[in-house]
Amino acid sequence: MPMNNEMSPSATPASVSDRPLIKSFSSKDARISLVQKAGAEFVGTFILVFSAAGGPIVNQKFDGAESLLGNAACSGLAAMIVILSIEHISGAHIDPAVTLAFAALKHFSWAEVPIYIVAQFIGGISAAFLLKLGYHPFMLGGGTVPSTSFGQAFLLELVATFFLMFVITAVATDTRAAGAEFVGTFILVFAAAAGPIVDQKMSGIETLIGNAACSGLAVLILVLSIGHISKAHLNPAVTLAYAALGHFRWAQVPIFIFAEILGSISASFLLKAAYHPFMSGGVTMPSVSVGQAFLLEFVATFILMFVIIAVATDHTAVGDLAGVAIGGVVMLDILIIGPMTGASMNPARTLGPAIATGRYRGIWIYMVAPPLGAVVGAAVYALIKLPKED
Repeated sequence: MPMNNEMSPSATPASVSDRPLIKSFSSKDARISLVQKAGAEFVGTFILVFSAAGGPIVNQKFDGAESLLGNAACSGLAAMIVILSIEHISGAHIDPAVTLAFAALKHFSWAEVPIYIVAQFIGGISAAFLLKLGYHPFMLGGGTVPSTSFGQAFLLELVATFFLMFVITAVATDTRAAGAEFVGTFILVFAAAAGPIVDQKMSGIETLIGNAACSGLAVLILVLSIGHISKAHLNPAVTLAYAALGHFRWAQVPIFIFAEILGSISASFLLKAAYHPFMSGGVTMPSVSVGQAFLLEFVATFILMFVIIAVATDHTAVGDLAGVAIGGVVMLDILIIGPMTGASMNPARTLGPAIATGRYRGIWIYMVAPPLGAVVGAAVYALIKLPKED
């Protein structure tokens, strides 16, 4: 969603999108032995499993004190901390699936795969037994067992791990821009719609804040993952606004929009298969009058695009914090207008779930108001931004 395909002259050449966050998949420093790498994987996986399972156990022990959001934070913060701590030693795989994927794509030596996987399993098992000792008899909360059919559980795990591996490899591996837009929009729509679906299925477990976090975090992650490939528009309204202000070639607009819509439709039908019959929670439809819904979507997308154009094209803005700013404004908009319109701000976000469910009420609002709001938001920032230095 955030960055133009042709950066403006004011953009710095070494922007955040040009610098991979993960420099390698395993340290090539000859001073670091395989034993040291395996040790880092052991400790990293130990920390991850202890944290990821500890949250649900505490949630069970204290009658929901953690909440779903707290459980997610336990895993996300643990992964972030571990990556920042041991990435320079072992590459911070901390997951056999990641190690195998890296090796399959020739980013990692097959000879080191068994060592890494054994270290990860031992780390995970060690953490689990310590949790059992520390939290007995509440250990069951840390287990992962399906609450849906085996087919649905398999599909959800497949898609979630696809998201994970796409993000991990995207920061260091280039693909074509349109392909990045397809996958990025797929991930965004899946995450943004899944939150409300889970909220509907589980009687309000996500809450409005949780739904906002699903979309905001997805945007933040995607900005950092594919910003260097396609500039992560993820939204036909953003693509049109960039083109209207001369930051993107009109010849590429149809390709990007097609990829974005196709990604949205694909995600929506996967959601339908995985969460049937609770798909309706992910559809954006107005709960207010047509005029009010149009105005709210226009203003929310105006705010979104104002921030995007500021942090993505102006070198005097936040720079490396672009993803945080854009993810933050998405969360803000959802908290403000979510209950009234679903806070789409994105024709692709609305169109995919509408097609998958056959629910089209008020769809024209989401096809018209966001593009108009995006163009106006970008134009207003262009009028007030600091002049270029000579």
